[in-house]
This record gives sequence, C-alpha cells and structure tokens, in this order.
Amino acid sequence: MKRVTIVLHENDAGARYRPYLVWTYRDLWAGDGLDVSVALGVNDRPDADVLFAHLSVSVTPPEYVGYFAAHGNVVNGGVRDITKRTISDNLVTAPSRDVGPVIVKTNFNTGGGADRILRRSRGYARARGAASWLAHHTPAAMTLRAVARPAPYRIYESVDDVPAEVWDDPARVVERFLPEVDDGLYCLRTYVFCGDRSVAYRSKAVDPVVKSGRILSREVVQPSPDVIAMRERLDFDYGKFDYVINEGRTVVLDTNRCPAIWWRRRKDDELRPALLTAYGVRRFF
Repeated sequence: MKRVTIVLHENDAGARYRPYLVWTYRDLWAGDGLDVSVALGVNDRPDADVLFAHLSVSVTPPEYVGYFAAHGNVVNGGVRDITKRTISDNLVTAPSRDVGPVIVKTNFNTGGGADRILRRSRGYARARGAASWLAHHTPAAMTLRAVARPAPYRIYESVDDVPAEVWDDPARVVERFLPEVDDGLYCLRTYVFCGDRSVAYRSKAVDPVVKSGRILSREVVQPSPDVIAMRERLDFDYGKFDYVINEGRTVVLDTNRCPAIWWRRRKDDELRPALLTAYGVRRFF
C-alpha cells in the first residue's frame, strides 16, 4: 500500500479543523487505497512514499526546506516564498507616477492569517523567536507588526490617493488594479491543481474584489498558459492561483499552497472537478 503523509507546521494543529481542500483529498485518497497520515513538524520521520507539504505560511522556514530536501519526494517541496513582493508583477513601489487605479493588499498570503497564528504561538516564539524568524525572511524588514493585523483590500483611483503610511508599511503592498470585466461584472479566474490534474473556473460578481460569498455565477474555463507557466516557475505541485485576463494579459493576483473549500456543498456538480484533482497525487509514486 502506498503511503502519503500530510506535513503540517509544528504549531498548526488547528489546521485539522479548518476547511482545507487537503482534507477532502485525504478522504478520497483513503477511498482509493492509499495509507494517509498526518505529521506535525519536522521531528516526525514518517516512513512515507510521498510527503505532502501543507505549510500555511507565506515563507517556508529553513528547517522545513532541509527536511523536504532530505526526503526528496515531496509535493510542494520546492515552494519557498509566496509573499506578494515575490510573486507580483504589478507592484507600485512609490507614488512617483500615475499608473491609473491601484489596490492595497497585505504582503503576506491570505491577509497574513496563518502567519499571525504562528506569531501568537508561545511555543513557536520560545523555540525560534518569532521576531528573529521574521527578520530572517526579507525582502522587507518584517517585524511582528508586519503580521499583527490584516487590512482589507482598498482600491484607489490614483497613487496620489493612497495614504502616506501605506508606502512605509512592510505589511502592505500597492499594486496596479487591473480587473477583468464582462457585461458589467467583475471576473476572477481560479486555477486549482495537483500534479497532472487541474481545473480552472471563472467567477463573476458585482464587487470589484471578488469573494466566494458574493459570486453570482461560476463556469469552468481553460486555464491560461501564462498561469501554468508561473506555476512551473514557482515550483508548485499543488495549490490554487487567482488571476484575471486584463486586455489579453494574464495577471496573477494570488498564489495559495493551502487552498480551502468555502462552498457549502462539497459535492456541488459545478465544483466537483476541483475535488477530482486529488488524484493528481498518483504522479508522485
């Protein structure tokens, strides 16, 4: 029997209670005859054929980089840094020229939520020093303040409208706002993948920041060749990329190595293809 071990961060035991897609994968893998286990941290040395890295942090801690390299056969073992400053091609670094509308986001992935969880963990701070760990991971001089609180997305008509404190805040970034609009609705494309299985959706909403609870319609589409190329460049085996097509150009908004299922009905026919990506794990055996 082939064995898969899902590796969580040592202080992320609460991940078991969050609606991550990987837990649906786990059920499907078990039904497919795989032996599936879960490990917390790098101290466990599971006798597994495949490690499935599920680190819900923006930057992979160095001890995990070494741990995954030693095992060799690791899903997402090559993913290192998914902060906006690393993955974005549309950053505006200073209010020096008019680039049209801009959007302010958090630099850390998904608003820095997982990073804040680690920051609050006394065990994590005691073992490594959260401040030291964050300081080690530049590009910006990351501090505890940098992940202390999330900030909602804000859209501004011009860089001149962006508050002065945003430019000096390592927790936030400014990007050009490049939406995809169809029949007066804002669109968001979502590319979900695992190994050689993938699916892409296009969702529509009235709000320019398209969120799951506000989606009016969703359809399956072909993934953009450019988003596939970015996946390969960032060494992703599993995850979810959010992107749009703006005037023929693929604009990647977010890369997520721990996607969650936020829809109410996991077996919804419209979303079933995302669940079937679970079988992409077979290519790692």
